[in-house]
Amino acid sequence: MVSLLFWVLSLPGLVIHVAMLLGLLHRLPGALHDLPCTTWADWGEAFMACLFAASILSWPIFAWMTFGWIFNRPIRPLWTWVGTVLAVAWMLPFPKMMIAAVWILPGILFATYLCMWHRHPRVRDPFAEDEPSS
Repeated sequence: MVSLLFWVLSLPGLVIHVAMLLGLLHRLPGALHDLPCTTWADWGEAFMACLFAASILSWPIFAWMTFGWIFNRPIRPLWTWVGTVLAVAWMLPFPKMMIAAVWILPGILFATYLCMWHRHPRVRDPFAEDEPSS
């Protein structure tokens, strides 16, 4: 129920992300027609478009981390890093985009917890006995 609640609270972010991706795909034929890129700004815009398109993959990783948490099966820590980089990298050059992250703040907090849960056994079982030192 907790994960379902956080996913419902994250839906605005997913809807906005998909809408922006569809807008990007709508502009793609015109952008391909204008190739080759002649200025650094064109290359920067193309790079950011690729980063944004790749960032949509952060949602399936978020879902994978959620299912791993539900079934008490940690995923490899590498995937938590990949999901984090994909989710955040396209927003870093645009500080105003961080303001948009407020819409999905519960999802961001849940994803942060899931990353910690998947990376650190102590988060998974905080009452576990410490292993004795040899």
